[in-house]
Amino acid sequence: INALASRLYKGMEEVIRRRGVKAVIQGVGARFGFYCGLEETPIYDYRKMVHSFDSAMNHRFVKKAFEKQLYWHDYGSKFSPTHHGFTSAHTSQDIDETIERCDDILKSM
Repeated sequence: INALASRLYKGMEEVIRRRGVKAVIQGVGARFGFYCGLEETPIYDYRKMVHSFDSAMNHRFVKKAFEKQLYWHDYGSKFSPTHHGFTSAHTSQDIDETIERCDDILKSM
C-alpha cells in the first residue's frame, strides 16, 4: 500500500506541477485528499484549508474524472474536499492509469 501511495502522490505532484494547476495532494497510506486551490503542504489547519479550497474547481475536476471513468469521490460540499482512497487490489498499472487520466483532466482545466 505504501509503495502504491508513494507512486500515486509523486505522480500527481508531478502532474500538478507540470500543468501549473493550483492544487495539492496529501495522504497517508491509501487515504488521501486532493485540494483544489491550495499550493502548500502539509495541511494541518482545517480553517485555513477551507478558506483557500476552490470548490468550483473541485467540482469541475470530479465531473471530468467521471467522464474519464475515474471515480473521484465527492460529497457535494462547497466548503471542503472529501478524502479518497485505494485498496491492495489496485496495481501499479492502476495507479499509473489514474495518474495519466488525471494528467488529461488537469491539462484541460
